[in-house]
Order: sequence, then C-alpha cells, then structure tokens
Amino acid sequence: MLALFGLALAGCDDGDDGRDGADGMDGATGLSCWDLNENGIKDFPDEDTNGDGVIDVNDCRGEDAV
Repeated sequence: MLALFGLALAGCDDGDDGRDGADGMDGATGLSCWDLNENGIKDFPDEDTNGDGVIDVNDCRGEDAV
C-alpha cells in the first residue's frame, strides 16, 4: 500500500513556480588587486609596483607576480 502511495506521488506535477523574492543585501566589498597586504589602504611605496607614483590597476600582479 505504501509503495503504491509513493508511486502515485512520484507522478504528480510540481506545479508552477512562484514569483521571485526580493533581492538580498549587497555583499562585502572585495579586495583590490593592487592591495598586497589586503588592508584596503594604498600603501606607498610597496603597492606602487610599477613605480609611477599612482596605486591603481596598473600595479596589479597575477599569481606569478608578473
């Protein structure tokens, strides 16, 4: 009897999806690629890796530090 009930439920339609819920809150701000010590502050001269006097995306380094 239980097996027949389970079989009957397996064949049931899931129905229509409901409406989407509200968007959640924004996540935490990520780290900048130039922020070598991950403190959120532009630290001269260490993070000015290209030596142009500006800490920006041009100071970013990949995994191989190139």
